[in-house]
Amino acid sequence: MTLSLRDIRFGYGRDLVLDGLSLAAEKGEIVCLFGPSGCGKSTALRVAAGLERIGEGAVVLDGAVLSSREKHTPPEKRGIGLVFQDFVLFQHMSVAENVAFGLDALSRDEKRARVDAELAAVGLSALAQRRPAQLSGGQQQRVALARAFARRPKALLLDEPFASIDASLRRRLRADLRRMLKERGNPAIVVTHDSDEAVELGDRIAIMRRGRIIEDAAPETLWRAPQTAEGALLFVGAQSVDAAASGAFGIEAPAVILAGGARAEATADGAARVLDCRFAGPFWQATLEAVGHPGVFLRAEAPGSLAPGTRASLIIDPTRLRRFPRAASTD
Repeated sequence: MTLSLRDIRFGYGRDLVLDGLSLAAEKGEIVCLFGPSGCGKSTALRVAAGLERIGEGAVVLDGAVLSSREKHTPPEKRGIGLVFQDFVLFQHMSVAENVAFGLDALSRDEKRARVDAELAAVGLSALAQRRPAQLSGGQQQRVALARAFARRPKALLLDEPFASIDASLRRRLRADLRRMLKERGNPAIVVTHDSDEAVELGDRIAIMRRGRIIEDAAPETLWRAPQTAEGALLFVGAQSVDAAASGAFGIEAPAVILAGGARAEATADGAARVLDCRFAGPFWQATLEAVGHPGVFLRAEAPGSLAPGTRASLIIDPTRLRRFPRAASTD
């Protein structure tokens, strides 16, 4: 069972949004589609779900063409579950009624058994008669997942599933979501602009820029051998080196210092000055300003707490320095 988007070109009027995009998720695989706002991630999901018609390329599920220039299978006949970032729950219905929505082909007893099973799977059996407004954001997300699962989809699409969730809950919910998706074994594509989310959820991360996939690899591969600046900057601690930092710190730009590639040491004649140093677990992180170059900063791991104003040397591990044709922003 594979869900594939093949060489998709799609736009609104004269504005091309997807420019030859190709992406596939295999059975049991979670693919995170990662990129900045406006790069076409959500549009790619809408195309896969059948919410947009395409003029070029194809959407294929389990060998069957769902979308092409000549064909368009409507969303409700695709066998693809879609979870939106704002959950799209019916506020006038109970939790159980929301999960049961769209199961009209089942008998009453079959529908009740299906709803009970899905609510148990997401840990919401006790809340079956509540309305969505009586639930937390995390609980509402679970209802949306249960509704998607209840339809027995062949594949799942999730658009920014944690965008409406408090930051303090996201990590636990990511682990729960990954477990549930793995238990089901469906191919799944998750859209996100959160790099932590992409790394924690994805078996593979497909990175988008301006309507194209520019890199597609497992998180471990992106950590060891990224092929783009965007791939290198996925991980906490990575930072880009622009022209200003290049001149101040003597690093040829454009470049990316990978996570763990910069170290600060207190030295009387160091070319940098410590602006700030804080414990970031499991190490201390110093923000260094180049002496004689106000406003030019880089971050580095420190052996311990360094007082602001301390002169320091920036030591770069050459094995953790990468140069790419285009360096992305760390923002």
